Amino acid sequence: MDAYSKAIYWTAAFLNMTLIIGFGLIGVRDIRRRHVALHRRRMLTGGSLVIAFLVSYLFKALLLGREQLELWTSIHIYTLRFHETCVAAMLLAGGVAYYLATRLELAAPAMDPEKQPDDDSPHFARRVRWHRYAGWTSIGSGVLGLTAALVVLYGMYARL
Repeated sequence: MDAYSKAIYWTAAFLNMTLIIGFGLIGVRDIRRRHVALHRRRMLTGGSLVIAFLVSYLFKALLLGREQLELWTSIHIYTLRFHETCVAAMLLAGGVAYYLATRLELAAPAMDPEKQPDDDSPHFARRVRWHRYAGWTSIGSGVLGLTAALVVLYGMYARL
């Protein structure tokens, strides 16, 4: 039962990560259409799903324990490590994008028309550029991590 419970948990986590990447891609579409408020909402929803996963993982570790990696093939262990690295990059880049958007007030003009920055300002343009780089890094590493997660999940089901 324990292996089945873990497989169900990781299937739900895979679907959650799919939603996170989906919100990121839809958010990119929104910002390209200059829908800043929608972009912000999509990114915050994706971030909330990340936080929900992290909390659920703590409960999973307490209730179901860790994975028995000694039963895994080496390719699945290497794929898991690659997945974990991608997820770490996704979290770091997403955190940088969030920091740039909130602390440096990239969204302020859209939220409050009174706060129009000098769009020609090199500082504002640099913050927007770094926010974009961080966002794309987060989405790209998330897609790679999701692909690796599919391989790991396949291995889990094969061992059942």
